[in-house]
Amino acid sequence: MALGDRLLAAYALGSPAHGGFSELVSDIDVGLIVNDPPLPELASMIQAVAEVEKRKDAPLSARLSVFWGTPATLRGERDGGRFPALDRLDLIENGRLLVGSDDALRSAALPQRSGRAGWWAGRLGGCFRQ
Repeated sequence: MALGDRLLAAYALGSPAHGGFSELVSDIDVGLIVNDPPLPELASMIQAVAEVEKRKDAPLSARLSVFWGTPATLRGERDGGRFPALDRLDLIENGRLLVGSDDALRSAALPQRSGRAGWWAGRLGGCFRQ
């Protein structure tokens, strides 16, 4: 089990969510929102799952980049997570829900919008729930 019930939502970010994706140069950006509190072991757990996915022989898997936070870290109430300001803005403006519920954005007190993502992005969101 990777994150199980701790995973509130997974979003496609970047060009997979808002267009402009190019197989030649684009990364596969995924944003995760997990339950509070941000436990110390979450970073290594998320990194381990990302590394397993990167080693798979799927097209573009080596370009996976994972951002994550909890509602409290996204609101700036707690330290932790890996969700720089620019990527948080991308989540708000263009994030495409892959797994979970948009209630995760509301619980983080972030406005929500959705964008577009490629067929493969939906697969990546599910790998963190297992």
